[in-house]
Formats: sequence, structure tokens, C-alpha cells
Amino acid sequence: MDEEVRNRPLKPVTVPVGEADCSTGRYVLHLPGLPFEAEGATFAEAIDAMIVILRDYSTRWDATTHDPAHVDAVGFIRSTTDSALGSWLTMSTTRTGHSTITEQGLDLPTPAALPREPVDFRDDDFVTWSDELWQIVDSADLRPGPVFTGRAVGSHPDLRWDPHRLDDRPQPDRAALYLQPTLTGAVVDRWADTRHIDTAAGSPWILSATPEVPLHLLDMAGNWALRNGSHHSLMQDSPAHCRAWIRAALDAKPDLDGVYTLSDRHGRHVVLYPAGIAKLPDGPTRAIHLPDPWAAIALDEIAERIGYTF
Repeated sequence: MDEEVRNRPLKPVTVPVGEADCSTGRYVLHLPGLPFEAEGATFAEAIDAMIVILRDYSTRWDATTHDPAHVDAVGFIRSTTDSALGSWLTMSTTRTGHSTITEQGLDLPTPAALPREPVDFRDDDFVTWSDELWQIVDSADLRPGPVFTGRAVGSHPDLRWDPHRLDDRPQPDRAALYLQPTLTGAVVDRWADTRHIDTAAGSPWILSATPEVPLHLLDMAGNWALRNGSHHSLMQDSPAHCRAWIRAALDAKPDLDGVYTLSDRHGRHVVLYPAGIAKLPDGPTRAIHLPDPWAAIALDEIAERIGYTF
């Protein structure tokens, strides 16, 4: 059994898209054409239950007593981490309130696209950051207490580096704070959709923070992902795959300060996790309420340089 799975070339496997039916008030997750069904009070619970079922099946699977057509799926399950398997299930499952199943194909990612368990680190996987970091926020988002706290609820489907577990509950130990290395990056992050710098809507503030202790950031443009089984283009991979990798990184290194990564909008950005957020001051290094004479000069220069209106 193990010899057949081990020696079989790993390749993408096509299975029907899963569906989570919540018409009864509970999520019932099943994979059409495969003998698996799991349920839970939440979507995350159903995903966790399905992972247990798939793990159990892949452990007990034997081509002589089970469906030999499942050999590739079994190889895929055995070669991935629970975190990566959960990411695949989350990406591939359609959530509905009725029992109608839409049949369509989905390619399982090759194991090389998902993290091995556990991932490892070397000193040269990290860069040190001591300079200011920037963000632009609405006045309504400012609250009493520490300014830089991170978002404990996730993951956001469009954000690549959210480390949150596949659970709807707040996870302060997996909070994520997206910051920019430059004011230009913060401007692009704020107004990329309109390419117009609007200093009125939201009554925004420019905030900066200088770390009180140098940050040690995992360099996603380095060799870390490649050495652990991925590729240099991971940063351009699907957000769900990137989130699977960063979950694996925090599983292996809970004190990870954050990541230093490429952005398709503004070159580079920094994402901090709780250990890194704790190295920021409670209050901003600079806080500039827009419009401000100094800010107007800086924003006008930035707008001309990057082709925005102001």
C-alpha cells in the first residue's frame, strides 16, 4: 500500500468542487463522487472535521480493499499539512443554503505548492528593519489605547499574508498588521483603486511607527519558501496558498515578527504579527491629520511622481 503511493508520481488531481450546505442550520460538507461527509456548527468546524476524515481514510487506504481510483488523492492528502489541506478545502468548497450541487472540476494543487511540515528557518532567511513604517487610516478607525494593534479576525480573501487559522473566532495570537516601508507605499495602498488622493473622505490621518526594537522579518523574496518546497513566484501565487505558507511559518515559529514581501501595488510592504506588533510604540511616531500644509506638499510631489491626481 505505502509503496504504491510513495512510488507513484505526484500530480494534480481533479475532483468535483465540494459543497457546504447550511440549510439545516449546520454546515454539511461533502465532496461529490467521494465517500466523505463532515458537519459542524460553523464552516470552520466542518472543514476541521473533514480534515480528520480525510486523514483517517488516507491512513487506512489500501488499493486492494479500497477504490484504486483514489490513489492520487491519497498521495496528495499524505503529502500535505493539515493547514494546507484546510486551505485547499476552503478554496474549493461552495457554501450554499440548499442541496443543489454544481458539478465542476477542481485541480488539487501539487504538493510543491504547499508547505511541508514543519517548515524550517535559517538566519539568512530574515532581514532586519529599524526604520519608520507607514499607514493612512480614517479618523473613525482610531481608538483609545495602542494605535497599532493588528486585525485579529480573518482571513481576508484578498490578503496574502493573513496567518489566521481557518476559524471565524477572533485570534489575537494571529493578529496581522499591514504597513508600508514608505509614505508613497501608504498613499498607493490607500488610493490605488481611484488613483486620486482624497484628503476629505474619512478625514484620514497619516501615521508612522518606528520600532522600539529592530524587527526581524522573514524575507519572502529570499530562499525560505524555495528551500521548504515552494518556488520564488510564491508571492504571486493565489492568496489562499500564501496564507497556507504563513500559517505554517507561525505554527513553526510563533515568535515570528512578520514578513517583508513584494506587493503588486507598491513594490514592498511589511506585515507584522503579534511579536512584531509588540515592538512598536503604543502611539505613532508621527501623526498628521489631513489636510495639513506639510502633508499637502509631500502628497502633491508623490501624486506627480506616480501619476495620481491630488
